[in-house]
Amino acid sequence: MLQSKYEQQINQLLADLKVPTKDRELMIESIYQNLKSRVGIRLVSQLNDQQLNQLEKAFINDDEFFLDHIDQMVPNIDQIFEQELNGIQQELLDNISE
Repeated sequence: MLQSKYEQQINQLLADLKVPTKDRELMIESIYQNLKSRVGIRLVSQLNDQQLNQLEKAFINDDEFFLDHIDQMVPNIDQIFEQELNGIQQELLDNISE
């Protein structure tokens, strides 16, 4: 599953930031939802209406099927996820240092 791919990275960041273990699960979910929203916004700007309709149908059917479609339509999807996650991480670091 896609979430587990990034969950370890997010969990490590939260550990590095000394977020208490009891608070991490909720924060991981929140950060992951933010990540999905950001990636979604970028995808919408890159895909045409037909591709977006295909992805919507794939998303409704099955997570794995959806991921296969994304990989075919947006070959750099992993890079997009990494860029957005790095942005979120930087925002967290900036907020903590303020």
